[in-house]
Amino acid sequence: MTISEAKSILGLTQGAQCPSDLKKTFKKLMLQWHPDIAINKGISSQEATEKSQQIILAYEILSENLASLDGETFEYTYQSYYQYKTATKKNYKQYYDHNIDEIDASFVNRITVKSSNVKWIDYIRDLQILVVRFKGSSGYYLYYDVPENIFEKFRTTESPGRFVHQYLRGYKYDSYGIYADWLNVYKSLSEITDN
Repeated sequence: MTISEAKSILGLTQGAQCPSDLKKTFKKLMLQWHPDIAINKGISSQEATEKSQQIILAYEILSENLASLDGETFEYTYQSYYQYKTATKKNYKQYYDHNIDEIDASFVNRITVKSSNVKWIDYIRDLQILVVRFKGSSGYYLYYDVPENIFEKFRTTESPGRFVHQYLRGYKYDSYGIYADWLNVYKSLSEITDN
């Protein structure tokens, strides 16, 4: 995939996008093409998987500011890009876990991270709550009173697992095995106030 193709896949017709606009575009397309969602719209699992992989790759390439490279000759496939990403990290294999269960689906704003042990993170800004789901875990963790700058560092760190142990140890946290009732209430209130 070239830079030009990445822009085309995300429907970007203008110049460089700011990170927040790029992320919004990515999330909107993933909500449309994620295999677990698309199958309910009559789209085949194979088609949805291929399309979502293209969207993820396009987002990764453009969000890493690789657009400064030659837009027509820089090429990666979904597989070769992640081989490139993991080959550039010494002794640290990063990968995504795309399996989705009921808890994952409840956190619609979650950000899947490249990590050996962290599956995804989410941040509730007005409550300063950082949500972390670990791979292989049947639940998730809520870290309280976490400033947004810590969340931003976590989101972009090379090693999310190490970040948890180094920076989040001092924060109070709770773990939940199901989507908490109070989060359902908060989500409903947020939807009302956002409209």
